[in-house]
Amino acid sequence: MKILYIITLLSWGGADKYVYDLATGVKASGHDVSVAGGEVSLGDLADKLKAQAIDVLPLKNLVREINPIKDLLCIGEIKRLIETEKPDVVHLNSSKAGVIGSIAAKLSKHRTKVIYTCHGWVFNESLNPLIRIIYLGLEKFTGSFKDKIICISEPDRQSAIKYRIIKSEKLITIHNGIDLNLMSFLEKNSARQELGLPANRIIIGNIANFFKTKGLEFLIEAADTLINKQKQDIIFAIIGDGELRPQLEEQIKNKNLSASFLLLGKKQSAAKYLKAFDIYVSSSVKEGVPYSILEAMAAGLPIVATAVGGVPEVIKNKKNGLLINAGDPQAISEAINTILTDSSFRNQLSATASMEVKNYSLRLQIEKTLNAYQ
Repeated sequence: MKILYIITLLSWGGADKYVYDLATGVKASGHDVSVAGGEVSLGDLADKLKAQAIDVLPLKNLVREINPIKDLLCIGEIKRLIETEKPDVVHLNSSKAGVIGSIAAKLSKHRTKVIYTCHGWVFNESLNPLIRIIYLGLEKFTGSFKDKIICISEPDRQSAIKYRIIKSEKLITIHNGIDLNLMSFLEKNSARQELGLPANRIIIGNIANFFKTKGLEFLIEAADTLINKQKQDIIFAIIGDGELRPQLEEQIKNKNLSASFLLLGKKQSAAKYLKAFDIYVSSSVKEGVPYSILEAMAAGLPIVATAVGGVPEVIKNKKNGLLINAGDPQAISEAINTILTDSSFRNQLSATASMEVKNYSLRLQIEKTLNAYQ
């Protein structure tokens, strides 16, 4: 088969890793693969794909924000791309690419199968009610242009059924997977040394893009409770960067946490540093099935995670991690305290997580996705 993947931004995040893993895995299975996306200058995904000899096709009008002029131009741009490349399958990723790409495929003279992966429905986010209705309307309108929708979590599939995005028989859940054979972690001291973290302190960590959906402001509030109010000698460290950095830095400064809540910036192969952390905390208010949680499980870390999206399908409360409500700093601080004060429980969570992550295999994800293309 000839498969064209389309994603809104060629940067690096969960959806980008998803496209990279599928593109490289599907190519290794003998298929012809190319990837198109906007803002190639961001580079991360584009560079990784080119290193694997996968063609990267820039879409100059595909941008993340709603922009009526660029969006209309992009429909024409993708339509021409489909007619030129003549793929058997167009696999769309992220909401913007999903809407625009499916309209372009519908208008194209070349008939192709259209697959869309939902990495979390935008209309389920905390939005202005009018904006939410617009996003829901666009998903429902373009649902009929798609042959199949892959949901990375069962709650997302159920949302699609509830809101009648597409016929239920065209919906399939395929969880994200990782290749444990390719996972490589630095030992704790080496990881801390490379990140500039102290060797003898308790470190609570997270890997995240600085987007609103990651709920990092709640993690800072929890740090304020643990460090300033309870006087605990711990450090919080976040690997990542993004548009909210100025606001997060201001919040950290206002809470007098500058020396103990560290924003480490983006790192190449960020997962290799996971063992620098003593506890991994995901504070997201919206997720699918985060790669970072799967990677933290593989690293054998005790995990605290908000019960959003597909996270409860992976993290079973008090078995391989602790689940808490989203947007609740007190719940975050209490869960961290529970793990810190009970070493036996901490070790149990770590050991169980290390075993159960084997259920989330990249090989199986690729096999199921190729079946969906048929």
